[in-house]
Amino acid sequence: MTSAAKYLTHDLNVQLNTRITSISTDGYKWTAITEDNRQFSGNSLILTPPVPQSLALLKTGGINLPAKESHSLEALQYDPCIALLAILDGRSAIPAPGGVQLESGPLRWLADNTQKGISPNQIALTLHASREYSRRNFETAPQSIADYLLSQASPWLSGSILDWQVHKWRYSQPVHSYPERYLKVPVGLPLYFAGDAFGGPRVEGAVLSGLAAAEDMMKNHD
Repeated sequence: MTSAAKYLTHDLNVQLNTRITSISTDGYKWTAITEDNRQFSGNSLILTPPVPQSLALLKTGGINLPAKESHSLEALQYDPCIALLAILDGRSAIPAPGGVQLESGPLRWLADNTQKGISPNQIALTLHASREYSRRNFETAPQSIADYLLSQASPWLSGSILDWQVHKWRYSQPVHSYPERYLKVPVGLPLYFAGDAFGGPRVEGAVLSGLAAAEDMMKNHD
């Protein structure tokens, strides 16, 4: 899933595995501070994390947004999602082309990553739990989650489970989308909010939102 981003940023200085703890401004530039006290500064800022996380970064840096924009951003809510990656010792029973979407029950999506071509060296499945199950069990221990979800996925499994991992997305999918592709906040220096909460809760929506925000930023920068 990172292939497109890697291609687009091959000649950029992208910082990986870097956790930002606060964002502040002195009126002339934005400064993002990392957990190991490194600083990255720029004239413009585009925030694409889940909105609650972006707001927390600004709050930590002492940034107060105008009431109208603040209210609109705080109203954006997300559903959680529990995902499970399972490694099998044989082929799965998921039909071609490698995905099953369910309408009811604790599972919503099953994908055979080997059929999709992104796991050529092992049989790897991705399972997504439903919104309801994820909400009820977000704090449940990973072992209990894995045992239950794998039992529910048994019709699509074959052989034994060699390994598994549980990943919890607290902000997985926006409940409602902002009506515009991005939100530009009037705080002096250019500040944009973008992402799937603005362009639609899919990869395509997130990309369109980011492009729209970047185009507006470049237009005004020029």
